[in-house]
Amino acid sequence: FMLLYVFIAIVLLVILAFSSYKKLSCVDQVESIEFKFFGANGYVVKIASVLLLIFLCVLTGARARSIGNDTENYASYFELIARKGITDELTVEKGYQFICWLASKIFSTPHGFFMLVAIFSYAVLGIIIYKYSKNIGFSLALFFAMFFSAYMNTIRQGISMAMVLIAYFLIKN
Repeated sequence: FMLLYVFIAIVLLVILAFSSYKKLSCVDQVESIEFKFFGANGYVVKIASVLLLIFLCVLTGARARSIGNDTENYASYFELIARKGITDELTVEKGYQFICWLASKIFSTPHGFFMLVAIFSYAVLGIIIYKYSKNIGFSLALFFAMFFSAYMNTIRQGISMAMVLIAYFLIKN
C-alpha cells in the first residue's frame, strides 16, 4: 500500500514540475505553444491531474473495509440502512441515511457506495480546482498533502465538503 503513496508522490512531483515551467518573456510562436502545454494550467498538467484524481477516486472507493478509521462503521451503516431503510435508531444524519438508502438501490455492496461518494467528492473538487485555481498542479498537491487522508477516512465530511464547494461555486456565479 505504501508503494501507491510513493507513486502518487512521484506523479504529483511531475505535475508540479510541469506546472512551474515558464519561459522568459519572448514573443515566439514555439514558446507560446510550449506554455499552452506545460504552463501552470497547461494541457499536460490538466491531463495528469485528471488521471491522478481518477486514480485517487479508485483508491478511495475500492479500499478494504479495514483501511481507515471509520470505513468499517460506514460499511455497517450502509448494510443496515440497505436492510431497514431510513430510521431514527441510528445516530447518523437523515440526509446521510437517505444517500445510503438511495445508493443501496443501485449497489449491493458498500464498495459501490464508497465509489459513488468518491466520484462525487473528487469530481466536485476537480471542477472547483479547474475553474478557480491559477496553478492546478499546486492546488492538487495541497489537496493530497492536507486532505486526502480525511477524504479516505471521513465519508460524511467529504460529502459535506463537496456540498460546501458546490455552494461556493453557486454563490460565486
